[in-house]
Amino acid sequence: MRNTGNMQIQVFEGESFLPIPEAKVTLLQTREDSSRQIEQITSTDSSGLTNQIQLNTPSIDFSMKPSDNLPYSFCDIKVDAPGYETLLVKDCQIYPDTLALQQCRMEKAKGGGKK
Repeated sequence: MRNTGNMQIQVFEGESFLPIPEAKVTLLQTREDSSRQIEQITSTDSSGLTNQIQLNTPSIDFSMKPSDNLPYSFCDIKVDAPGYETLLVKDCQIYPDTLALQQCRMEKAKGGGKK
C-alpha cells in the first residue's frame, strides 16, 4: 500500500495577507530510491490557495516507535507570479495521512517586472 500525505500552499504578498491569485506553484519530490524527481504543477485560486496535492510519504509506522527512518518525506516548492520575485522553499515536511499547509510570502520584483 502506498503511503501519502497532502500539501496545500497559500501565497500572499509580502507581510500582508493579500492573496496572490494565479501564481504558478511547482512541487518537486525525490523518490525514496533517489531514482528521479516527481514534479507536480498547480496554481492558486482567488484566495491564493492551491488545491490539496497528494505526495508520497514513508509508512506511518515510522512515527509510532523509535526508528532510524524519518517519519516524513520532503518536497521543494517553487512559486512564480508576474510582478514578483520567484520564491523557493526547500525541504518542506510531509507526514503520512496529514495535510501540511505552507504559507509563501512573495516580494514585488524590483523594477516591476517578472524575474
